[in-house]
Amino acid sequence: MTTKTKLELAKEKITTMREQQQNYLQNNEDEFEKVVKDLTVKQIEDMSDDEILSFNNYAEGCYYINEPEFETKEELADYVRSIIKFLVQTYEFTVDLENRIKEYNELNEETDRMLKEAFGIKEDGSSINVIENAIEKGLVKAKESGDEESYNKILQSKNTFNETFTLKRLKELYEGLDADNLKEDAKSDRSISIYKKYLKVQQKLGLRYDLTQVSDLEVRFLPEEYHELNNLFIFTIIKYISKILDSNYTSDSLFFISQLATNLFLLHQDKLPADYKEVLLFNIREFLDMIK
Repeated sequence: MTTKTKLELAKEKITTMREQQQNYLQNNEDEFEKVVKDLTVKQIEDMSDDEILSFNNYAEGCYYINEPEFETKEELADYVRSIIKFLVQTYEFTVDLENRIKEYNELNEETDRMLKEAFGIKEDGSSINVIENAIEKGLVKAKESGDEESYNKILQSKNTFNETFTLKRLKELYEGLDADNLKEDAKSDRSISIYKKYLKVQQKLGLRYDLTQVSDLEVRFLPEEYHELNNLFIFTIIKYISKILDSNYTSDSLFFISQLATNLFLLHQDKLPADYKEVLLFNIREFLDMIK
């Protein structure tokens, strides 16, 4: 069952309970709302017959719930007590459920805001740390609120963020594949159509950084043995992104390519924080070792 479905069921449950309350209270719902927040089930249970009937008759000729005819006052009091008790319980439940939905929405908005920051990251590289800190704070908040779905969503974002440095996703994709075709594409006229397709994807998805402006990473940052592979890695990423719309892409895959493009742009500008730079370069070398 997805989070969305649970959310819909929760909202339906609230609607059903509100309707039940209205059926009992008729036009007295506003008056009952004024006192119910200060009531507990135990207080209702502890009321004597006279007290519960007096409570229900909140003003001259006005009753929270209609009082049908019973043979004895005790039977009437039991009936009123059971309905008032039910109304207090449903009020507590719906308020708690509404608060949980509110907390979920706030957490979801915070997560979405965090992901949007990744698409609009500052060029000085400091926002790399901001995003990582926001993810960690989101995990703590989701865990404290007991919202498992939100926690898993943010945890996935954390894993994806890490993969833009470890390149795990790319390594798994290219492992065992014939790298000669990739090298041939990079040197042939086919590269022109790949670049054109990439630029269309970049424009359509609103990716901030144009990786066709990123070059010479191998020569600038890697040992000499990788210089003969100059620009092969960035071409691989450009080709990977150019195909993203050919499949059923998700928000996770969009986050991945956007953050990866940001990382590579900051690396090209030599503005990537040192610890992140070390991890990314190590994994670029591993990737190139795998395909060369």
